[in-house]
Amino acid sequence: MRLCKLLSVSKILLSAAIVAPLFANMRAPVHVEHGSSELRGMPAELRVLGETLDFQCPEAYRGKPDFAAFAARACRVRVLYRISATAATQVKLVFVFAGKGDVTWKHGEKLSKSMPTPFKAAGKKVCTYCPDDLKRLNLSEQAVDLVAGKNEIEVQYDQALSYDESGHSYFSDGKWSQGFSYELWPLAEWQWAPDFAAELKFSVAARSGFLGIGHKDDKMQCDIEENGRFTPVVLNIGKAIDDRRTAMARITLKKRPERLRCFYAAD
Repeated sequence: MRLCKLLSVSKILLSAAIVAPLFANMRAPVHVEHGSSELRGMPAELRVLGETLDFQCPEAYRGKPDFAAFAARACRVRVLYRISATAATQVKLVFVFAGKGDVTWKHGEKLSKSMPTPFKAAGKKVCTYCPDDLKRLNLSEQAVDLVAGKNEIEVQYDQALSYDESGHSYFSDGKWSQGFSYELWPLAEWQWAPDFAAELKFSVAARSGFLGIGHKDDKMQCDIEENGRFTPVVLNIGKAIDDRRTAMARITLKKRPERLRCFYAAD
């Protein structure tokens, strides 16, 4: 079996054998042969119990456009998948993401790093859940030995930020909004536990308040995008602790193409 030409952002690719990866953040496998494609469900012996998304982002940007600074700034991301397996098996994981630097993998006591390579996504899309807009992606691979029962697979990487400027003029700097997107849709093609949900933790480095007293209440928001429609995520935003403001939410996913989009800006 050979797999090719699958597009998405930030996902784990998973296979029940070490021959070739099956796709995930989590997504089911795509089999391509002689120009045709076949989309199949995930083997029943592997089930996703839950997903935790932890985005740790730098403070809100202010000032003039600085593309070197934009390139250097990123959110540190920790994605934790909880998976059940009916029997011990070796899997091949491929993490596809929009970011830079090495990807860190953790399973049990084993910690490893893999260097990303460009993910060339030319040609026709062959999956019903692929996003309409395509971005430059990287991928990294790692072999993991799953144990029978519950497994936790953690992936860490640096998520690139996008920037939007408004209100700028010749006499004043503009205001900046920065954010990121994370693809939720690949999980729809896997076996889910009955109470499956994604836990979101989105934190931003807090800016000091007036005269260094307290912290600024910078804007933080997240939406679920589905076919061009946006549904706000109800965030529980706490007070700044250890110079970070954290927003948390429990996201109930649907078996449809969905994307998480989060933004923040200096108030």
